[in-house]
Amino acid sequence: TLLDSHERDFASLKDDLYEKIRRIPDLNGDEKQRANQEALQAIQEMKDLLEQMELEVNPGNRGKVSARIQKSKEAIGDAERSLRKAMTAMSDSAAARDELFTYEGTNEDARQALLSNTERLDRSTNRLKDGLRIATETQGVAIGIMENLSSQRDQIERSRNRVRGIDKDLGHSNRTLSSMYTRAKQSRFIQCGIILLALGIIILIVVLIVTK
Repeated sequence: TLLDSHERDFASLKDDLYEKIRRIPDLNGDEKQRANQEALQAIQEMKDLLEQMELEVNPGNRGKVSARIQKSKEAIGDAERSLRKAMTAMSDSAAARDELFTYEGTNEDARQALLSNTERLDRSTNRLKDGLRIATETQGVAIGIMENLSSQRDQIERSRNRVRGIDKDLGHSNRTLSSMYTRAKQSRFIQCGIILLALGIIILIVVLIVTK
């Protein structure tokens, strides 16, 4: 429906708006003001779209969509509050820098603040070192695994070559056995022929003797 289309457009505007708001604390000067104006314009577009949604709601169906309209109004209010907070907020890096170099109070307070920030930086450095150490150890493990896989691949390749050699030898042996079997069959035929010839000669001699 047309209302559903407006709600999708509203959601898209809201996502773009919050992306602008998220970048504002990291900006300064004119860039920050320009981003603020773009965000305000996006909020106004959301309000205009909300008015269109309210005008196009069927009176007979108003009760069913009133909750959705109210939710959109609350989303605009939340966005305006988030924009105000973003305009007064500093980025993490700026806040840390200001906290490190700006202080109020006695020299002792400044010294304590400096020590505290130094300890914080030391802890961050240690975490970075730990992360680097873990990354180095992980890299070493990965290299070991790769070397192990390479060694296993070589073993598999050698085994495959041995299997191929055995298969070749088996093929040669099979051909040799086939040749021997063929020769054995031929020899058997020859032996049978000789036996038959001998029997024929014997029978012939017996017949000749009997006929005399």
